[in-house]
Amino acid sequence: MSRRGKPAEAATRGERRLTLRSGLLAALLAVYVARPLLPSEGAVTADGEGLPFVLLLLAIASLWLLGGALQKNLSVRVGWADAAWLVLIVCLGASAFNAVEHRAARAAINLFWEWVGLGLGFFLLRQLVGSRREARAVAAVMVALAAALSAYGLHEYFVSAPQTRALYEKNPEQVLREMGIPPDRGSPERLRFENRLQSTEPMATFGLANSLAGVLAPWLIVALGICRLWLREPTPFRGEGDDRRRPLQFLLLGLAIALVAACLLLTKSRSAWIATAFGAACLGGEALRRGRRLNWRALAAGFGLLAALVSVAIVAGAFDREILTEASKSLGYRWQYWRSSLAMIADHPWLGCGPGNFQDEYTRYKLAEASEVVADPHNWLLEVWATAGSPALLAFLGIFAGVACDLVRFRRSGNKPAAALPLPLGEGRGEGRLAGRRDLTKSDDVATLLAGGILGGFLLAFFVGLASTVALSWEATLGGLAVMALVVAVFYPWIDRGTLPAGLPLIAALVLAVNLLAAGGIAFPGVAGSLWLLLALGLVVAGADMPAQPLSARATALSLGLMLAAGCAFLWSDYLPAMNCRLALLRAQTAEKPADQRMLLKSAAEADPLSDEPWNQLAAIDRASWASRENPSAFARWERAIREAAARRPHWAAAREQAGDAYKQAFDRDRRRSDLDEAVAWYEQAVGLYPNRAANHAKLAIALAAAGDADRARQAAAEALRLDELTPHADQKLPAALRGAQQAILSE
Repeated sequence: MSRRGKPAEAATRGERRLTLRSGLLAALLAVYVARPLLPSEGAVTADGEGLPFVLLLLAIASLWLLGGALQKNLSVRVGWADAAWLVLIVCLGASAFNAVEHRAARAAINLFWEWVGLGLGFFLLRQLVGSRREARAVAAVMVALAAALSAYGLHEYFVSAPQTRALYEKNPEQVLREMGIPPDRGSPERLRFENRLQSTEPMATFGLANSLAGVLAPWLIVALGICRLWLREPTPFRGEGDDRRRPLQFLLLGLAIALVAACLLLTKSRSAWIATAFGAACLGGEALRRGRRLNWRALAAGFGLLAALVSVAIVAGAFDREILTEASKSLGYRWQYWRSSLAMIADHPWLGCGPGNFQDEYTRYKLAEASEVVADPHNWLLEVWATAGSPALLAFLGIFAGVACDLVRFRRSGNKPAAALPLPLGEGRGEGRLAGRRDLTKSDDVATLLAGGILGGFLLAFFVGLASTVALSWEATLGGLAVMALVVAVFYPWIDRGTLPAGLPLIAALVLAVNLLAAGGIAFPGVAGSLWLLLALGLVVAGADMPAQPLSARATALSLGLMLAAGCAFLWSDYLPAMNCRLALLRAQTAEKPADQRMLLKSAAEADPLSDEPWNQLAAIDRASWASRENPSAFARWERAIREAAARRPHWAAAREQAGDAYKQAFDRDRRRSDLDEAVAWYEQAVGLYPNRAANHAKLAIALAAAGDADRARQAAAEALRLDELTPHADQKLPAALRGAQQAILSE
């Protein structure tokens, strides 16, 4: 081959590597954009609605490894944080395996793979970002996403939520049908919708206002940091004609920041407010540490903007005295959650209760005066500790220690983060190394990254949402795309010619970690994804000058084989059974005839033998059929269904209480002693799983009294009245009729 042909061939290989890497990075960014656009809290994650995102992450990792194997030029960036992540996954796997044996298996498996997805995203981002320019593009896209979520939240607060509440009060069934929500009373989808409707805080695409605030807070800090850089160092942003556009750019940047700040204020998330104030103080402290003077004009403008937003919120009625007066009560509630979680940890110190099983296990430890049955302890340290055990907590903390160790290693290597140097990811052994010495700031494909990340993220969220509890509407999709495109256009001069110090994403990650200490949600991918993305970005920028480690062909092939094996394990153990079950459940909701519903629910149960949801829905259909006296044989089918459901979720107290209610109803109607004995047995299970619920003891007391066990009936009635006296919450107190029945039992 001629000398002229070798550079051409090398250039062709370089273009192929760039195309593959840019496409995979755009797909990865699309996942990060899509996750916050669909609910990911608590039961939603445990139900497996986010599994398509995990599948895509596994596919991206496999394609990255396959490309490296084919081109024989794979290089990786690994550190102590990656080792800690690997240990954490092993600990979570052990905890999930234990939960499969003793608790809710499907929730444990779903959450385990969600954690695998979070770890993969953290690792892949550091492998695929190829320049500091691309790192700035990723940060700008996520800031734009925060602005889009804020616009959605403000529209919800001022327009859509008041309209929906008014329509729902007039005709709730019609509103539910139009929104594709099952109108059955007590259905999880309807309860979630009604809880959301009753809230006065904006939630945007989330199920909780705290979750929305958790995403907005760190990216608001990133936006403020970019604004500080823009004001301090205007030269890198200037290009031909930029001087004429600078006033408009600053105005639009200020509007974007005001948009996010306004929505964050309206969430009334005090933990997010404190975390944001902490982050702003860190930004100021970092500037002073580097010997720079504070920009007093910018500081005054910031405080003026904050004062204006608070004033508008007060005038609009969004703020009241309760925001401050209820702060101590909210902290008291969290102290109750933490005390119960510590008691749970003491009983399960090594493996925890299992991923996705916290809420079911929590009722056994819930204090009598506590406010609600929470899905997590509202503290990420306690959540990891309680669900996965002490080794997992140490591994989790090891991730942050690993990040710190890697940063120290980068600093000692003599990096100069201000320089626009490349990240030689995926470089070859020949021309790739030489290319790694050049300034590759322009040798990337930011256009593909921006377009693929934004458009791909919304399309991914829209299509995945079609099989989710809450879908992303076309209106929200188009509006979000418009807002993100505008914000990215405003940030483009910074993407193209600006700087991103490593400290900025790391400070933002610290902000989110501080918020999650009181808000919780470390297992919610739509919230926690921002934490791992920010940590990865910080490591990317801090270690930009560190050479990647080349992998041998054998190591690359082994890594590819392990990743493909992991993908097959995911498909077999989780994705296929869970998604086939979910699709059958969705079809059952739209079926008009009960016979068709039963057939589809049986198909769902066969598709996923570990899921309790098909059996719960079958039990509801059979109980309604039996209660209406249309089909006496439905009672036997109901009995089988509740036992199948209970076997798949053995620590769920509410199911035992409902079964006891049904058996007591059957006894009152048909006077069969066997039904009464079953009612007593199910109520006893409910009491064992939720000992501080007054209603459980009260119902057990009535069933025992009917069975002639007067002594135990009086004990249960006395305990019910004691718990009723202890709880300060009206929704947990005994109804008047039930309280009167307890007093009658004690007086006999």
